[in-house]
Amino acid sequence: MDDLVADIAVIFNWPPSEVFGMDLGEVIAWRKRAALRSGASDEES
Repeated sequence: MDDLVADIAVIFNWPPSEVFGMDLGEVIAWRKRAALRSGASDEES
Protein backbone atom coordinates (compact mmCIF):
# COMPACT_ATOMS: atom_id res chain seq x y z
CA MET A 1 0.00 0.00 0.00
CA ASP A 2 2.88 2.39 0.74
CA ASP A 3 4.11 2.21 -2.87
CA LEU A 4 0.64 3.03 -4.18
CA VAL A 5 0.37 6.00 -1.82
CA ALA A 6 3.83 7.24 -2.79
CA ASP A 7 3.03 7.05 -6.51
CA ILE A 8 -0.20 9.01 -6.06
CA ALA A 9 1.42 11.58 -3.75
CA VAL A 10 4.30 12.24 -6.16
CA ILE A 11 2.25 12.47 -9.35
CA PHE A 12 -0.61 14.56 -7.97
CA ASN A 13 1.40 16.40 -5.28
CA TRP A 14 -1.01 15.28 -2.55
CA PRO A 15 0.07 14.68 1.04
CA PRO A 16 0.10 10.97 1.93
CA SER A 17 -2.49 11.69 4.63
CA GLU A 18 -5.03 12.48 1.86
CA VAL A 19 -4.44 9.12 0.23
CA PHE A 20 -4.50 7.13 3.48
CA GLY A 21 -8.02 8.50 4.06
CA MET A 22 -9.29 6.70 0.93
CA ASP A 23 -10.63 3.18 0.75
CA LEU A 24 -8.60 0.58 -1.16
CA GLY A 25 -10.72 0.81 -4.31
CA GLU A 26 -10.16 4.57 -4.51
CA VAL A 27 -6.42 4.16 -3.97
CA ILE A 28 -6.19 1.60 -6.78
CA ALA A 29 -8.20 3.83 -9.14
CA TRP A 30 -6.03 6.88 -8.37
CA ARG A 31 -2.85 4.79 -8.72
CA LYS A 32 -4.00 3.77 -12.21
CA ARG A 33 -4.57 7.45 -13.07
CA ALA A 34 -1.15 8.32 -11.67
CA ALA A 35 0.51 5.66 -13.83
CA LEU A 36 -1.23 6.98 -16.94
CA ARG A 37 -0.30 10.56 -16.14
CA SER A 38 3.34 9.63 -15.50
CA GLY A 39 3.61 7.89 -18.87
CA ALA A 40 4.63 4.58 -17.26
CA SER A 41 4.05 1.48 -19.34
CA ASP A 42 2.12 -1.52 -18.02
CA GLU A 43 5.39 -3.35 -17.29
CA GLU A 44 6.56 -0.49 -15.06
CA SER A 45 3.36 0.03 -13.07
